[in-house]
Amino acid sequence: MANKAFKSDSQRLAFSLRSSIAKRRSHLNAALCLLRNIVTQSKINNLKPEKLAEGAMKCIINAQELCQEAKLLHEHEMYSRSYALSHFAREELSKALMLYVAMIKVVNKGKIDWKQLNRQFRDHKEKIEHDKALTYWYLKLNGGENEFNEQELFSGVEFANHRKNECLYVDWQEGGFVSPSQLITKELSHRNLNIAGIKVTHLSEQLLKLNKLLELDRKSVQALFGKEFLEDPKGFMFERCGLK
Repeated sequence: MANKAFKSDSQRLAFSLRSSIAKRRSHLNAALCLLRNIVTQSKINNLKPEKLAEGAMKCIINAQELCQEAKLLHEHEMYSRSYALSHFAREELSKALMLYVAMIKVVNKGKIDWKQLNRQFRDHKEKIEHDKALTYWYLKLNGGENEFNEQELFSGVEFANHRKNECLYVDWQEGGFVSPSQLITKELSHRNLNIAGIKVTHLSEQLLKLNKLLELDRKSVQALFGKEFLEDPKGFMFERCGLK
């Protein structure tokens, strides 16, 4: 009799466990479906020029705010975190360039690789490379394109990405652990903040001028930027800025 009771209790427990597992699995599947939907919804795809311009302007505003916050951190001697924010300010400005290039192509009925844009928009190395393009653009605007080696400028992407990691995370170097505060000096923080501030201040205005494209027809665009711009807007924005 005791064995039967034990068996009955065991069966009830097993049934209860199976029910609980099934219920949890159902909840997990529902959560995964929701997560997949969220991820799918977060993709940049088939946007109108106005929406791309809106995103670019938000990137510019965020870059400006990051610079302001980096300055506060620098003034309070938090140099590694100041370096991080000034670095991210430069990345945000580069995202504005990406979105404006996409906007230009949409305005001109060009083909856009939205999958590539999504990858570039979220990839640090891609953003650093576009930041280098903005550096080249800034120097060209100010007559300084002959003061540096173009190949050297764009070969520094890996170094910049590594330095970005150094200002955030403890690392192992030369037989020991090193913290961001050991690696990022006051001078490095000041230099990066200065670069970010100059680029955000001067190039924000230039990038925002591209909003005029939303108000112009094709003929007016050609008159403003030239035939070459209409034929290859990507080449106009990238190759002239130093990207090949």
